[in-house]
Amino acid sequence: MGLELAIGDLITDDYYPIHCCQSSGKIILDWEPMVKQIIKDFYNHVPVSLISAKFHNTLVEGIIMVSQNFPEVPLVLTGGCFQNRYLLEKAIQRLTSEGIIHYWSKQIPTNDGGLALGQVMAIIMNHPQSN
Repeated sequence: MGLELAIGDLITDDYYPIHCCQSSGKIILDWEPMVKQIIKDFYNHVPVSLISAKFHNTLVEGIIMVSQNFPEVPLVLTGGCFQNRYLLEKAIQRLTSEGIIHYWSKQIPTNDGGLALGQVMAIIMNHPQSN
């Protein structure tokens, strides 16, 4: 919440570098370049609002990178981190611009209640005989 509040009214699409690779059939996001740049920005007295916005935008870019590896799978934005309005709105904006099918909570809780429902749906979708 503190990082979200730190953004204030700042508007930017800038983000930090991250790397995405596949290893042993898994998608791996390497956050080290982002962390190094955040530390550099901090010591160079870059405004905290910009560091925070770029951090959030980098999380969104990570979501984009991972979801592009599974174009046939709709993405559901749920869990406590999506109570962060900046993160949710930025993710929806980027996913829409990339044409990635996505859903987010509108009538169910974003946090644990929504996660539980998502887990139930994943089980149902992976076991079609139960339909």
